[in-house]
Amino acid sequence: MRRWIPLTVGLALAALLAAMKLLEFAFFSYRLNLETYLGLVALVFMSLGIGITAWIKRRPGKRQAHFEDDGILSRREREILERIAMGFTNSEIAESLCVSVNTIKTHTRNIYAKLGVSNRAEAVFRAKQKEELG
Repeated sequence: MRRWIPLTVGLALAALLAAMKLLEFAFFSYRLNLETYLGLVALVFMSLGIGITAWIKRRPGKRQAHFEDDGILSRREREILERIAMGFTNSEIAESLCVSVNTIKTHTRNIYAKLGVSNRAEAVFRAKQKEELG
């Protein structure tokens, strides 16, 4: 199914281009006035934008799927939370795991969201309550 997506999108864009060229021809051959032409062009692009937005929202994205596991922390998030519980800074955690500080910050935000907390102390306390930490 996935390999047909580029072909389908390509054919749809080719059909849209042909329709736009037909409109352009009608405008330049004086069959359409300027307001009608611009209105139709705006309508086409607005419809295209709405269609693409709807298509993107239907697809399960990585960010949406990331939080669909009912608050269970991933292995990497548990590793980071354990280091947070030991009092490590973001820089120290990043260095020990050989990743960037921004990666640690992202994981930390995800941990906070999954546990429903807003700081490190709450995260450690909630994780111990949920038995996510040993």
